[in-house]
Amino acid sequence: MQNGYCIHCGTALAAEESVCSNCGWGRNSPQLKTRAVPPHVPDYLVWSIITICCCNQILGIIALVFAILSKSDLDAGRYDSAVTKSNVAYWCNVASILLFMFAVLAYIVILVIIGLGAAMG
Repeated sequence: MQNGYCIHCGTALAAEESVCSNCGWGRNSPQLKTRAVPPHVPDYLVWSIITICCCNQILGIIALVFAILSKSDLDAGRYDSAVTKSNVAYWCNVASILLFMFAVLAYIVILVIIGLGAAMG
């Protein structure tokens, strides 16, 4: 029977546990209390889907995989792993948007150069 989650690492704690099985912190220590709900970790799932559709499909797929794995780890009580995978999903999405913005900027520069060449020639 589950009684809460460790606020230090996010691991689910059973009612009879006095020490967190993941990080070793005691339930009665002043630094550690339990929470009734698991800590929130953003999964960036929607952002990853938008990235696949609009920006960079390869980085978007990588971000989507890590977003799904992050949610799965959080549901299983592996908080540290969920945070790590959430960060990978976030940075894949950021890199994808930056690459997309660079490509648009390069396209605009090329059009300007072609336009100036045609006007002068």
